[in-house]
Amino acid sequence: MSTKDLSYYLSLKYPAELHERPDGHFFAIHPDLDGCMAEGASLEEAFTNLADSRELWIEARLENGYSVPEPRVTANDSEYSGRISLRMAPSLHEQLAASAERKGISLNLHINTILALYAGGEDILGEVRAEIRAVLNEATTTSRDVTTRPTKPTSNPLMQPTANRSNLLSWPKTKALEV
Repeated sequence: MSTKDLSYYLSLKYPAELHERPDGHFFAIHPDLDGCMAEGASLEEAFTNLADSRELWIEARLENGYSVPEPRVTANDSEYSGRISLRMAPSLHEQLAASAERKGISLNLHINTILALYAGGEDILGEVRAEIRAVLNEATTTSRDVTTRPTKPTSNPLMQPTANRSNLLSWPKTKALEV
């Protein structure tokens, strides 16, 4: 049985995340190695410091008898197709379906939105709603009130100014058909 040593783990390609801070310095982490991080004045320095940090992090784990995780499979690998089979309690399924229906969206989109928010993703549905609200607000603030426009006389009550529509409420909503 071969044992995985420091050189084995150092030969693996761990994904790294590099973030620029407001002061222009860079912060780097290995998401697969919890707590393994570094920073630097430049992108290159942060990345070099992260390599040193990774070696020390792995070495400390091995010396203390802790396991060292191997790099996770990334979204670029063929293992992730974007399709999953998900089992849940029927009551949760019912709640999610009702919530999606109230929002006027598919259950699939609703669950995707919830998962994206939980995983730190974007609230696509919220962004679309905000954009629609902005367009509607713009439309309502720039449209003119119907009662202030001069109109031509017409016999169609729906085409008359708002003030002349009061008799619409008294119209029967349905007519019974006699056969």
